[in-house]
Amino acid sequence: MIRELAEYTQRTDQVKTTQRDLEQDGFCRNPFFHGIISEVPQEHQSKEGYTIVAYSLYYFSYKAFTGRAVFMNQLYVMPEFRGNGIGKALMTKVAQMGLAAGCKELNFTVLDWNSRLGTFT
Repeated sequence: MIRELAEYTQRTDQVKTTQRDLEQDGFCRNPFFHGIISEVPQEHQSKEGYTIVAYSLYYFSYKAFTGRAVFMNQLYVMPEFRGNGIGKALMTKVAQMGLAAGCKELNFTVLDWNSRLGTFT
């Protein structure tokens, strides 16, 4: 799905991360990032047969003026599953994880041409 997101954002040439990088950096004793996936039941799988249909990557940071923050680095939902609230649910979960860690901010940057994301409240 990382490659799918790169295609969607027209940045395939920028993908340098390997599966090994992800395993080492996200599934170690002190991970550099955290991730959440969204999975659908087998009967609702994607056209290609996948049940994992969305993901979000996030990490914790610290801001000198406001303290603890969570930064949602990526949010991706497979096109055929968009519009069902999956993205909002993932963003909400990242916000909950931030609150549980004492964060006062959730930061997320959207490319200016990606108007489909709308607003989040």
